[in-house]
Amino acid sequence: MIDSVLLPWIMDVDLNHAETKLYAVNQSGDIFYELDPTTMTVNRQLSVGNGPEIILITPDDEYAFISHLNDDVYVVDLSSFTKVTQFDPDIGEFGMTLTPDEKYLFLCDYGSDFISVYDVSDPANPAMVEKLEFPDAGSFTELVFNPDGSRAYAVESHGYIFVLEK
Repeated sequence: MIDSVLLPWIMDVDLNHAETKLYAVNQSGDIFYELDPTTMTVNRQLSVGNGPEIILITPDDEYAFISHLNDDVYVVDLSSFTKVTQFDPDIGEFGMTLTPDEKYLFLCDYGSDFISVYDVSDPANPAMVEKLEFPDAGSFTELVFNPDGSRAYAVESHGYIFVLEK
């Protein structure tokens, strides 16, 4: 048997690493949900601004980064289920990932040839440290790191995979 729950306009889901909580964002309702993955019931919900699209749960399950295409990124403390801050990366963030050490957040800009890098070692106070530019590249959609963080692979809309090294 497969269970389901209707939460209209869900754009993304992410599971905590203990697999005890499922998180979802509702684009039209501006809601961030915490669900019990066993019963598929909503435990908590939080308004997180206009049009949330992507969720990224930190490996320690303490925070969630929630991006809004062409808008702010919200940081939510998962234990208190409160918004601790929000910041505007001034890009159309489409893909986001943390470095393996969880100190830096990379945001792919779907509208240009940029990847923005934020220091999130203190998630309540993110700070931009670099804006990587790739002239003649298309829009970036996703980025993934190898386990030790020495390399990253960025996917770009024209089909290229860019390799970034420390």
